[in-house]
Amino acid sequence: HLTTPIGHWVAMFAGRIDPSDELKRTFAASSVLTAAHGCLSPFPMADRSPLDAFKDVLAGTARAVSQDAEVELGFTGDTPHMSGRSIKVPAPGRNLPRAQVALARGYADSYALKLRHHDARIHGAAAPAEPSARAAYDAIEQARVEAIGARAMEGMRANLAAALDLRLNTDPILH
Repeated sequence: HLTTPIGHWVAMFAGRIDPSDELKRTFAASSVLTAAHGCLSPFPMADRSPLDAFKDVLAGTARAVSQDAEVELGFTGDTPHMSGRSIKVPAPGRNLPRAQVALARGYADSYALKLRHHDARIHGAAAPAEPSARAAYDAIEQARVEAIGARAMEGMRANLAAALDLRLNTDPILH
């Protein structure tokens, strides 16, 4: 239900509401939600910025999707990556531009799905040794885990598609 703060946040992170507008509306009402141990809960605004709130909710979403309360999410100015349970996604600007938020959400969803649906032991046992073949094998596995989420959740499908579009549009090899 979109009339409650939680309803707005769920809609925002499902991709139905523009996050920059929603975070501004939420902060204007002096209320914000954060992810505390993977759960969305209201708390007073205090000294938190919309970017901090976005990071907290994105981290909670990653924990929920991966079904792992130990997942940590942070922003990076470098290449997005995942190491163990630590996810680094592109840092959006302070005013949360729509395209940058979509990119961060897409990477967070992608990595969270990999944590949930990827089995490194099985994947490694069948992996080819030749580097080009291994790169293709790894890409197919990533597409597999992303397809699981995209089929199950419309908002996640939109996040993954937006991130893929942005990556493809900025890839120097393709342009």
